[in-house]
Amino acid sequence: MKAKLLVALLTMFVGLPAVAQFDAAEFAVNLLARYGHGSPLTTETLALGSGVEIVVNFAANGHVCSIQLPPTTPAFTAQSGEDVLTELVPLDMRGRERGRLFGATGAPSVSSIRYENVTISESWQGERQTGTIVIFPKEECPNRLSQ
Repeated sequence: MKAKLLVALLTMFVGLPAVAQFDAAEFAVNLLARYGHGSPLTTETLALGSGVEIVVNFAANGHVCSIQLPPTTPAFTAQSGEDVLTELVPLDMRGRERGRLFGATGAPSVSSIRYENVTISESWQGERQTGTIVIFPKEECPNRLSQ
């Protein structure tokens, strides 16, 4: 629970508008065409294969506003998690890096990298990764605080 609260607070502080732009509508259409099944809902779970599912939240305009990846497990290692992240949000789409943030309160911790177009945050409980979220700060996410 503390980790979710920390991610929500972190989202509010590091999810600032950025300068660079990318085609958000095309990104949403391509993501749904590749992994989804039709038109977007507010939130949709997409299967990437190998039993890995991501949760994609959409803004009212149909653009992707956040993507939640599962925590790493033996079947979904940190390396494969990074590969999936790079496949979903390629480096050239992220834009230039704008800053990094790390916060810890005992065992729970959050690390975040803010780029021009996205913010990628990972939460940890000691040595165990508990989740990754990709936030598109230019998009209005209807359930941003519940993430």
